[in-house]
Amino acid sequence: MTKAVLFTGPVLHGNVERMLGGLAQGFAALGVSASLLDVGRPDFADALRRKVEGGEADFFLSPTGLGLDLGAENNFFDRIGRPLVSLYLDPLVGYADQVFVPIRRRVVTTVSDCDLDYWGAVGGVPNAIRHLPHAATPGVGRGWAGRDIPVLFPATGGEDPERTRENWSRHGEKVAAELNAVLEVYLRVPLQPLTTAIGEVLGHRLDVKNPYAIHPYFVTLEVYLRRRARWRLLEALKGLPVCVVGEAWEAFAARHPGHGFEFVGPRPAFEVQNMMTRAKIVLNACTGFHGTHERVFDAAAAGAAAATTPTRWF
Repeated sequence: MTKAVLFTGPVLHGNVERMLGGLAQGFAALGVSASLLDVGRPDFADALRRKVEGGEADFFLSPTGLGLDLGAENNFFDRIGRPLVSLYLDPLVGYADQVFVPIRRRVVTTVSDCDLDYWGAVGGVPNAIRHLPHAATPGVGRGWAGRDIPVLFPATGGEDPERTRENWSRHGEKVAAELNAVLEVYLRVPLQPLTTAIGEVLGHRLDVKNPYAIHPYFVTLEVYLRRRARWRLLEALKGLPVCVVGEAWEAFAARHPGHGFEFVGPRPAFEVQNMMTRAKIVLNACTGFHGTHERVFDAAAAGAAAATTPTRWF
């Protein structure tokens, strides 16, 4: 039997560990045995070697860079001699330093189909990049009549997105104007890759095929667009019985008194999943270039109706 070792660690309120549990079930259905290994343990590297020497590891899977050796020479995973799958849950521009690490037996996956457009044109990428959408393990949810949460919205709030946009002035008048120009171009066709909009506005002075060159613009715009999508969705639902689970919604509540929502704050990932089994509708808000999001699949697996803002892939 093929054996996989999945790297885990304390990130995203336990959400990555929860998803890896589902992935292990998927591997088991394919006849692949999967075990979890915490990258935070002091003997992490030695534990990997022991698994290889003991015949317990035919390949490794690293989500969001957990356990990755960033060394370009004499890389640990080259020395250990087992294939590595680097699985990313957000657009790859934010992980360019990891994508460029030359590990011989490695494949990189992304949930964003838009990444394939961009990275296919980037030179010097040492490994294949593949699109791997989210999935979820079907569960046993309550019957419709027994679901006591009419609408559930698991998301992080943050400050008012327009305040975020106003603060672009801190980067200087020229950069703020460029960011606003890219935003205008992107919002005309909101399902296009953000990198396309950056190229249209800044291609005359930046090497857009260099992810390090566009990184500051991409990340700044992505933060704004994520917050904008969440705030706009919730603003459109004022007066409806929405339960919002997640941190940093204080600014929204102050901006919209009398919103009628129930803000319950952040919860561990497994608790959020349990709340989905009690919900009739689960909302998801993300950028149009994000590709897929686990929340849509988790909601369906929990027996709820998933409602999402559009992405190009969805």
